[in-house]
Amino acid sequence: MTSESDSRQTRNLSRGGKAPTCRRKKTESRYRQYADDLATLSRAATVLAEFSPSQDIYQLIAELAKRLVKEARLVIVSSYSEDTGLFRVQAILTTQMDVDVVSRILGRDPVGLAVPISSDARTALTSGALQKAPRGIYDLAGGLIPESTAREIEKDYDFGSAYAMGFFWQETLYGSINIVMASGCDIQDPGIVETFVHQVAVALQRKQATDDLARAKNELEIRVKERTAELSQAYRQMRYYARRVTEAHEEERTHISRELHDEIGQVLSYLVLQLDHARKQRPDSVGQAIDEAKTTTIEAIRIVRDLSQALRPPMLEAGLVPALEELMRKFSEKSGINAAFNDGGIPPLTPQMNLALYRITQEALTNVIRHASASEVRINLSSKDGNIVLRIEDNGTGFDTKNQRQTTGLQAMRERASSLGGNLSVQSNPGSGTCISATFPCGKAENDQICNNRRS
Repeated sequence: MTSESDSRQTRNLSRGGKAPTCRRKKTESRYRQYADDLATLSRAATVLAEFSPSQDIYQLIAELAKRLVKEARLVIVSSYSEDTGLFRVQAILTTQMDVDVVSRILGRDPVGLAVPISSDARTALTSGALQKAPRGIYDLAGGLIPESTAREIEKDYDFGSAYAMGFFWQETLYGSINIVMASGCDIQDPGIVETFVHQVAVALQRKQATDDLARAKNELEIRVKERTAELSQAYRQMRYYARRVTEAHEEERTHISRELHDEIGQVLSYLVLQLDHARKQRPDSVGQAIDEAKTTTIEAIRIVRDLSQALRPPMLEAGLVPALEELMRKFSEKSGINAAFNDGGIPPLTPQMNLALYRITQEALTNVIRHASASEVRINLSSKDGNIVLRIEDNGTGFDTKNQRQTTGLQAMRERASSLGGNLSVQSNPGSGTCISATFPCGKAENDQICNNRRS
């Protein structure tokens, strides 16, 4: 049997053994909770770093905060505008019943609600520490509800301590988070929540930078489209006016051609008849002078006729191909240069297109006579990939296109091509001849139908 003293000693040892065991279990529980909080915090950091722009980041923040603070009854996430000085509720996480109660009290859905903020409150939110609201949800509401109503809500719905902290990073306030705990509960480790809020602030800064970049990109794209449209319209107008100038020149050429043919040509022809009549009257030496005058007059008639045809090619009325063939024949007769023309087959063209192709060929052949010292010229006219292509090649001396200044003839050819939506390129090297290519779209231009494709 044990003595009474032994019994007391045993009881004391038992009580002394229970106390260390209880403290150890509490310590272990706190460590497990801390480890869980750190794991939750790490997962939250990963989620925030990988969130998609299509996600609702404010709702995501509220859900992450609720996972981190399990005893929270209400989580409110708001954005902040420096321009207005107002917070705007973006997300609320609580029971639907609680949301309905708040909606009835406010007379509207709390999401989207603008809440004013005092300078003292702003200072507290940007302190970098979790702040406990002295007057609970009344402080969080920013005075939008009476304090008595706030007390009733806390009592009826078992709301306890309320906390707030701003999403503040690099001197910029992006918003805030409000956490209302269940009655009798407090946030045991504010440092965990503060770290989470700092992570959110960085994520919101990144989101704002991404949004600003996307907005700037959209604005730039709109401005580029508008500017492109303006330049396109200006280019179309420039081509239209260039075409009108060219047409005005051709109209003037036609007028001058007609005057040469109808007026000067007839006067010279009448002069030949008068000289013939005078020659019959004077068979002496004066008659010889009359013969010479007649010869000169006939030459003048030929020159006038050539000028008239150059100003207004009559063969164009028969079509582009016959006109070019006649042009090449006269070119060879005048210059002694061998000329070959190949018609690759083209659809019927408008008079404007026919005239442009003829004038470009005419100017190119003039340049061959003046500058190329060529013995052969080849011209190819074809239709390819919906375009009319004119190529004029010679085997002359060529020139350096990089150092050669833009001549009046080349400029005129480029303007004719551009006025009908086409382009003109020149390829040449010293000693290698020259190739001029003019390409025109075979479709509708802004003010003309360039090619009239006929149905069979």
